[in-house]
Amino acid sequence: MERSQPTNSQLTGAAGVFYVASELSMRGMVALPSIRNVKGADILVADPEGKHFAFIQVKTSKSKVTFWPIGEGARQWRGRDCYYAFVRRVHGSFEVFLEKAAIVADEAETAERLTSERGCKNWGLAWPMTGMYASKGAEARARRQWQEFRLGAMRVDNKGSRTSK
Repeated sequence: MERSQPTNSQLTGAAGVFYVASELSMRGMVALPSIRNVKGADILVADPEGKHFAFIQVKTSKSKVTFWPIGEGARQWRGRDCYYAFVRRVHGSFEVFLEKAAIVADEAETAERLTSERGCKNWGLAWPMTGMYASKGAEARARRQWQEFRLGAMRVDNKGSRTSK
């Protein structure tokens, strides 16, 4: 049987997933990447005691993009412990941004509505991190949330604030 070769975008996506998983592991979390093309989370994250969990969907770009296509499934993927990690490659290094899935979906739907109201072409559901459709401070907030993300004692709430658990 002849196997098809992975596309460049599949390899880019896999690199982003493994980068995020390795960084979470280095922070003392158990980060388990799922198999390719599974609906839902790309990474299941737990604390070593198994008391706290998170589910992370990873979106990766090879360049410095300001928005990420997230797909129609984002409209329903809004659980309390669901996150998106947005990964982009800039000058040979990865940058990661983290946001709650519910906020991503809300902001993507708002951008979609505003785009439609302006009579512009709808290119599909996408999270705008910067630009006219982005929420104020989205890039800085998502960068900080990635840097501070931990399971258990400190969590990121729906407004991007740190809360004790």
